[in-house]
Amino acid sequence: MQRPPHREPAALLQVRIAARQRRERDELRCRLALSAGRSGSPVNAGSGSAGADVRSSTAALAAGLMQHRVTINFHPDRRASDGQTAAESLRDNGIYHNQYRTGVSAGSLTAFAGGVRESWERRLFGAESATLPPGLRPRYGGLDVAAHADGACPRFGSCYLVLDPSVLSRCTFLVGDSHRATDSAAADLGTVDQPVGVLAGLLERALAGDALNLPGGIDVVIDQIIRPPANDDRLRGQPVGRALDEYIETQVHGPVALDSDVAQLVIDPSFDKTETGKALADAAERHGLQLTRHPGFALGTDDLALVPDDFRGPEVIELAYRTAREYGAPITAASIGALAREPAADRDPLRQQVKQLWHMLVAFGRSPA
Repeated sequence: MQRPPHREPAALLQVRIAARQRRERDELRCRLALSAGRSGSPVNAGSGSAGADVRSSTAALAAGLMQHRVTINFHPDRRASDGQTAAESLRDNGIYHNQYRTGVSAGSLTAFAGGVRESWERRLFGAESATLPPGLRPRYGGLDVAAHADGACPRFGSCYLVLDPSVLSRCTFLVGDSHRATDSAAADLGTVDQPVGVLAGLLERALAGDALNLPGGIDVVIDQIIRPPANDDRLRGQPVGRALDEYIETQVHGPVALDSDVAQLVIDPSFDKTETGKALADAAERHGLQLTRHPGFALGTDDLALVPDDFRGPEVIELAYRTAREYGAPITAASIGALAREPAADRDPLRQQVKQLWHMLVAFGRSPA
């Protein structure tokens, strides 16, 4: 008996169709951004008119963009609704679960039937996305174009998974964050085979000087796009990016299994010699992953005087001093994790403040690289 053909997730189909329909508009956006940002095309077509060169460059840049890997940042020591930490779940189950399964998130805690996250996904991926079982809902990460040592989206966690390139075929990509996107027709969305809208949004942000938290303008971003993707030595000499707000959000549709979909596990060094660190090391060994460390972040009490009150508010600075007193200085990912396991951290305002304290550590913490 012939096996029925694999059914593509409806989300991918919707995004691909929307991207194809606006392709001409997005190509024009790319050409305008390239013309405004630099003279000549970044990838010379070799012959033909200047317009043909720029169009060829757009195609080459769009293809180059999609050669990069996806990373998924996560906090390894947060406890899910079943009582396990993320590190323990990765070790025991070999699956990276989404918020619909865990009830834990470093973003919006609204992943439930009728919740705000479901409404975001419905806008981007269609009504059918809301009917999927929890295990098939998206996992959220970032396209690692800049190859920052702390991953594409450190806002969402101190450690991260580097996904195998085979996963790209079931990813959708969005410049910015999905909670700000209106619908799939208007957002800078794309897929691996329809990436021009993503490129257009990224180049426009580069013109404004706020793409991927990279210093410099469009030339720097283009250099990152055409650079070969980071290999397993990705962290050698790479600085942390501190990209709290600037990333290409990536939605991975379907399961993420460590033994088939993940190539590398990158951890924060503050978890060395902790139970969380041991669980992460065991997960990497059990499921055949390369285990590496990024430089990490450390925020001393002297450093807190340099944090502006308006970054996340004076109450978060006060929480930082308490964390240093009760869990040791300097503040690290591990000490914030200890704070996050306090009973009161399951409820606001402390839950929100713990999240903002992590943002403060990423933004202002010292790092060896």
